[in-house]
Amino acid sequence: MINNIIFDLGGVLFDLNPKGYIEKFGYSDKTTDLLVQEVFFGKELMELTAKPKGTFKEVKEMIKERIPKYSKEIDELENGNWQSMLTIRKDEELFFKEIKAKGFNVYILSDLSKECYDYDIKLSDIFKIADGATYSFEVGSNKPNINNFNTIINKYNLIPNETVFIDDNPNNIKTANEIGINGILFKNLEQCKKELEKIVNSNK
Repeated sequence: MINNIIFDLGGVLFDLNPKGYIEKFGYSDKTTDLLVQEVFFGKELMELTAKPKGTFKEVKEMIKERIPKYSKEIDELENGNWQSMLTIRKDEELFFKEIKAKGFNVYILSDLSKECYDYDIKLSDIFKIADGATYSFEVGSNKPNINNFNTIINKYNLIPNETVFIDDNPNNIKTANEIGINGILFKNLEQCKKELEKIVNSNK
């Protein structure tokens, strides 16, 4: 029987749209695309998500050293409420609440940095109604590291084959499957609902 549903945040419950944020500054398409990849998907911010503390402000100097030609733009991005690129998906938020109301235990497993977490908790009450959560900044590693999955399983005494994990990254689903968790690769809400219903019905 399925009792637990674990949700990823970015790409599932939240939209992450760095390109839309950067476009507000009026840079060229070439510069915008470069900044998306080199700043918001660059190694510095990826590593930041697995640190207990730390801010974009602190790592931006390292980014500027790597791509000094764009130092001015990087400063502008950091000073411009960059966390606003994260927005809650209202239909998915409602789905999360419906799952909870049906009696399932609901959890969050996310690579959010501490800085983004502090911003996101103001956008939705899912953080309050979740039965538990594990974040990369707490455990010191990012998905698909098996440490993240083992941490949430052990922290809440979850039984893997009674648990479903929903994420938009196939590598994360692969790790979940390796330890016996049922995985759903999120593509859209309707597809996710159908796959969850199928898994729940086949595990009664």
